[in-house]
Amino acid sequence: MSLLNTLVLLLLLLINDASTSATSSSAPPPKPNPNRLFLIDCDNTLYRQTSIESQIVSNIHQYCLEHYQISASKADSLHRSYGSTIEGLSDPATFNLSLSQTSDFYRSVYSSIDYHSLLPVNSRRQSLTGYSAHSSRNSNYRYPWLPLLVSLSKLENVTLCVSSNSPRPHVIKCLENLGLPPSIFWKILTPCEENGYVTKSSLSFYDPILADVENGSGEDLEIVVIDDSEKVLEVAKTSSLHPKIIKTYEINDENDLRDVLLQVQGCKKIDSQFAFDEVKYLKAKNVVDESAINEEVWRKLLKELSEIPAPFNTHLKIVDVGAGLLHMLRRFISQETGLISPESKVQSVEYHAYEGNVRLLPEIVKVMESLGFRAVTSSPPYTFFKEFYGSEEIGAKKGRWWNWRGGSSSLDGGGVTVTVYLHMRDFRDDLNANASEDGGGDDDDDSKSKPPDLIVGSCFADLFHPEDLIVSLKKIAKQGSPLLYFPITYGGMTTCSEMRPATDTTPSDARAFAIYNDALVDQGHNLDPTRIVSAIKKHGGAVLGCGTSVWNIDRMENAWMWKTMMYFFGTTAAGGFADAGYDISNWLSLFKRGRGGSGSGRGGLRVYNKDILARLGGEEETKIQPQREEDVEIVFERPRKVSTRRINPAAQLGNDEIEIESICSLISSGTELKVFRGDVDADSQVDVNIDDMKDETFGYPMTYGYCLVGKVVRCGAGVDGGWMGRNVFTFSPHSTRVVGKVDSVLLVPRDIDPYDAIFLPSVETALGLIHDAEFRVGERVGVVGQGLIGLLVTAILAKSGVDVTAFEIVEERAALAALLGARTVLDPRTDRFDNNLDCAVEVSGAGAGLQTAIDRVGDGGKIVIGSLYGVGWVELGLGIDFHRSGKVLVTSQVSEIPVRLQGRWSKRRRFDLAWDKVREIGVRRILGDVVRLDDAQDAYEGLESGKSVCVAFDLKNSRGKT
Repeated sequence: MSLLNTLVLLLLLLINDASTSATSSSAPPPKPNPNRLFLIDCDNTLYRQTSIESQIVSNIHQYCLEHYQISASKADSLHRSYGSTIEGLSDPATFNLSLSQTSDFYRSVYSSIDYHSLLPVNSRRQSLTGYSAHSSRNSNYRYPWLPLLVSLSKLENVTLCVSSNSPRPHVIKCLENLGLPPSIFWKILTPCEENGYVTKSSLSFYDPILADVENGSGEDLEIVVIDDSEKVLEVAKTSSLHPKIIKTYEINDENDLRDVLLQVQGCKKIDSQFAFDEVKYLKAKNVVDESAINEEVWRKLLKELSEIPAPFNTHLKIVDVGAGLLHMLRRFISQETGLISPESKVQSVEYHAYEGNVRLLPEIVKVMESLGFRAVTSSPPYTFFKEFYGSEEIGAKKGRWWNWRGGSSSLDGGGVTVTVYLHMRDFRDDLNANASEDGGGDDDDDSKSKPPDLIVGSCFADLFHPEDLIVSLKKIAKQGSPLLYFPITYGGMTTCSEMRPATDTTPSDARAFAIYNDALVDQGHNLDPTRIVSAIKKHGGAVLGCGTSVWNIDRMENAWMWKTMMYFFGTTAAGGFADAGYDISNWLSLFKRGRGGSGSGRGGLRVYNKDILARLGGEEETKIQPQREEDVEIVFERPRKVSTRRINPAAQLGNDEIEIESICSLISSGTELKVFRGDVDADSQVDVNIDDMKDETFGYPMTYGYCLVGKVVRCGAGVDGGWMGRNVFTFSPHSTRVVGKVDSVLLVPRDIDPYDAIFLPSVETALGLIHDAEFRVGERVGVVGQGLIGLLVTAILAKSGVDVTAFEIVEERAALAALLGARTVLDPRTDRFDNNLDCAVEVSGAGAGLQTAIDRVGDGGKIVIGSLYGVGWVELGLGIDFHRSGKVLVTSQVSEIPVRLQGRWSKRRRFDLAWDKVREIGVRRILGDVVRLDDAQDAYEGLESGKSVCVAFDLKNSRGKT
């Protein structure tokens, strides 16, 4: 594999031909004969934008002043002239320091360094790209160049060395706090007593490198020197290294280590007009964000805000913890979609926007001016502001925040006043700090004491460990119970039009995007939004809405965003490609030649996100008076028409009955969707194996459903009291309250969440299909149709190590298949694929899907048919090739254990296995939308149209208020 292929940019960078070959190695041993040696500076190169460098400089200034009466400016001048301050102090023409004095210098300067600033996430970098981790639990890859270094260290012909003018103990501490094991570096060159405290400004500093390399014949050695000091680079060029140096690079604000590592590999830009620009990226992202926002969840948010009881609904406090260029503020003040509407009761909005990237400030000022806001403070660190409605000057406060006030006088009732406070720092900086110390608090004591009504973070929540996120937000909440709104929370699914299979030298597109996602996880990202939901619930909160939001990034219409995504893919996943043993140059060339969109507006990249609306659990008492609730259920009135109707609770329970207060239920996208369509035989029994459905037929009006979880709240006289309070699974229709016989329900294991438990029958169905397929080790398996059952089959097989090819025509489902482990994902209508599968599981519910399964299986292969095709006919092309093929078609149905397995398997055993698989595969990742029963019509229509993949009902919050 070419070394060049390890650090190539997707689309943005084009691979040059390279002839040097290398073999991956999982643990690099000492390398006395490398082909290429990277000599990398430590301070302000391996890390940037932390307080470490400033601490060193401050300590040097103090030491020089106390011991040699040298001013800070003079000390800085020595550094510029000599390449290091200590080198300047040691010059006979200045102070001619002895070895003991030099040792005292290092001890005094470095003994008090606080390394904690390397551990928290660099919020500036996160704000720049929106793709860096915030989790304090995984600081290994807080800088985007660190994964590239780790990947480079695994290549046999590459050697990494650290060179620093700081002492070795300091360098070791920096590496450890960065999460870089010192063992990946062949040498760590620093001043020390053994070498006479020589620094990089000395020609002899680099002698140990060549001495060791030449012992093993280093004739082909190429050296790359990377440093933040121009003086050091000049010295290196005249040292003993000079004949071997192929390039030197200076690290600065415009050229960080990631950029250098890419440049040094000989990559060249294919688009000379493109260079990553954070402002242009955020502007382009805001356009994509706006079209992606899930409007249903947004409407629920506005409804929740409107239902805040008087008098608390007239003044809203909103905290935006990831403000960027204030996209969310634009939405909130929109008269079409936001709070500033004629119907709104809001009189004033206090909007706190946190943004850690100080470089965005000029652009944010322009945004505020374009929105009609007036700045009423001067620039930091001192902020001035005035009363908006009067001329009295309030005063001055010290701090790093800006204040705008704006008003709208066109609305009835005198208008709405919006005050924006821009805090140019990470929101967590305020959590434990005294706001009065830096001016970071609100503008008066009343504001400080008021908890927020809403905390919002767009493209934000996936950057944290879920537990850390909710704990931090609870501190902002100040014991209140604010709403949480997290739009555009990345769910780990990225796909493109025309997903391609693997070749001999390239990964499939599904595998390529999986490598990208793995790299994000390595950097500390959470790509499972259900973990955020679980953390909210764990801390006493409640999820009010969850919906899918999709970035549709067209190659032409969203050109800058598309190129930036290529940049992110390349810089994030390059190391992962090398680790996986792929030659990505051919894959990139294919992508560049047309994958990712035709420019028609329908092609391009698809990034699947979740919009989450919740209420954070707090300690203050609710201000809303409790209301009596009435129970409701869904009724299928006629084909494609559902409604809710009130149900009366049972006055008394039978001896063996229990009453269940429902929590949630799942819509079956198979039989239940056919009931919605009317695609069922009205005279057929609903289900012969479910007691409550044995005597019912598919006649309208009817109730239907069989995936419900709730809590036992009442037991009949003959039921053991141990059932009380337990969560149970029941094969019952969608209803907020259920009464049934105790022997017809299943206890939900205590470690399984209700929203996972509702998948139990679907997982059991998937297991039944897999059992009927009877796969052999090493067989190639296809799963046709990636609806709910197909996705579960794919996930279980992938977890078992099977090489799965998924076939799906809906892009979101295809992306889910890749997320759940499919090695290849194909559109059967357009993609070419060899007919060499050993087995195919057909769960598309369509005749075309069955035809795909038959066609893609090789001679003698097996097709397991799990679909229910309804009352219509299915047309198939079964010509002479099929007649001669020896292919076997097997039908599969989950209601009963197959006769051949009944001696060893029972329904109980299969349910126990299904619970294990529910735990193992993370079934809630499949869940798209969670809605209340009032939204049932839209939910079924979304599933029928393919807009939704999997929908659950929130039954706990679906009870009517009276």
